[in-house]
Amino acid sequence: MRRVIGLFKEHPALSARVAALLLLIFAHPRSQGFYLLGFLFVAAGQWLRFWTSGHPQPACAAAEPQIGSSSAKERTSASFSEGGPYACLARPMETGTVLAAAGFVLMSTSFTRWGSSLFLWLALCAWLCTRLSPFVAEQDRRSARGWLAAAEQLLPDAGRLRTAWENGRYDPALARAADERGFVRLALILAVFLRFKLAYRL
Repeated sequence: MRRVIGLFKEHPALSARVAALLLLIFAHPRSQGFYLLGFLFVAAGQWLRFWTSGHPQPACAAAEPQIGSSSAKERTSASFSEGGPYACLARPMETGTVLAAAGFVLMSTSFTRWGSSLFLWLALCAWLCTRLSPFVAEQDRRSARGWLAAAEQLLPDAGRLRTAWENGRYDPALARAADERGFVRLALILAVFLRFKLAYRL
């Protein structure tokens, strides 16, 4: 498991391709409502990634110490900046990725093909565990509390949302350097593919 987690962390493009392959094989969308709701999740995740790519990452947020360490609480609060996505989220790029992934699984959800849908949701949970694993202290890996504490880093601080939006200074040069085109292309291909499968009930 640790080798798999390490492999996906070192090669994020590989995890994206594996996820896309699973959707190609197991996705059988049947609901227009689920598709549209999932599309909103994907759009929100991509927008958050775009917004984040135009803001510098605080140095303390890049250190990624594990949850459960003695300095975890101080590190989490210190990782917030005064404006932009890092003002309300500890790991906004990660949150955007998780939103998009959940959106694609939601687009693929079908009650009539519940077996495939269940497999995709279980695969999403397993993938999410690989993303959270680096932030969970070794002694907390067997307790739900450690994993929940790591998952909380993906949630926004509602009290800082207005500050984040008003004080953020979006830098187009940073966004261009981040180059989100590959992620956007993959998202568009998957969205069109799932729409095709929904239209022809494949």
